[in-house]
Amino acid sequence: MDKRPIGVFDSGIGGLTVLKKIAKALPNEDLIYFGDTARVPYGTRSKETIRKFAQEDVNFLLTKNVKCIVIACHTVSSVAAIQNGSTASVPIINATTPTLNFLKDAKRKRIAVIGTRGTISSGVYKKSLRKTKVTEQECPLLVPIIEEGEKGEVLESAMRLYLSNIKKVKPDLVVLACTHYPIIKKEIKDFLGDVEILDPADLISRELKRFLVSNHLQSKSSKKGGVKFFVTDTVEHFAKNAKELLREEVSGKIERIKLTQ
Repeated sequence: MDKRPIGVFDSGIGGLTVLKKIAKALPNEDLIYFGDTARVPYGTRSKETIRKFAQEDVNFLLTKNVKCIVIACHTVSSVAAIQNGSTASVPIINATTPTLNFLKDAKRKRIAVIGTRGTISSGVYKKSLRKTKVTEQECPLLVPIIEEGEKGEVLESAMRLYLSNIKKVKPDLVVLACTHYPIIKKEIKDFLGDVEILDPADLISRELKRFLVSNHLQSKSSKKGGVKFFVTDTVEHFAKNAKELLREEVSGKIERIKLTQ
């Protein structure tokens, strides 16, 4: 039994799609969510900058006495290679490994992966899925559009720009390799038509639960766990987006912090 909280981080609101799944899978666990909203998006940054930001995010969560950390960001998971306690004193679950493990067993013939420039340029999917036809597409404008809550013509134009080629390929499965993208899953599905969409958040939360149980790190508390939020930019904007995503009021649980440079 371990009552310490689970730490979750992302560059912005995208990681809340993972947090929501974790809270459902592990309702008695306390969670700490850190959104580096002052520096979103990570996906357009250099590898060196992404690694630097990721280490700072991990270091912040370690100050909160977390028992493990979930990287709710495919860019960091693909580029920074922070996993399994390699650069921290607690275990780390990333977003990419559970997704790749699933895809290796899924036996799909044609897979399309949409993600940030950082995730796609890492080549992690093509390198890991050599026996599968993988079509990749970077979508650099989608994260800013989602962060701003834009829909309508702005989003439709971006999807036409990025997803038209995916539509032509007619994949068996499309992987949302960015935790922001499930927020517009319906719009993506409508644009692509009859295709299976994979949201890796389910796989990440499942892997986290398996890890906690097998290592006897789960909380045995009978009480529902709580969530605390930390951001590096304005609380109000994050609170509005988080409320829409999580379907609950979170403004009183958010603290703005400044990372030590």
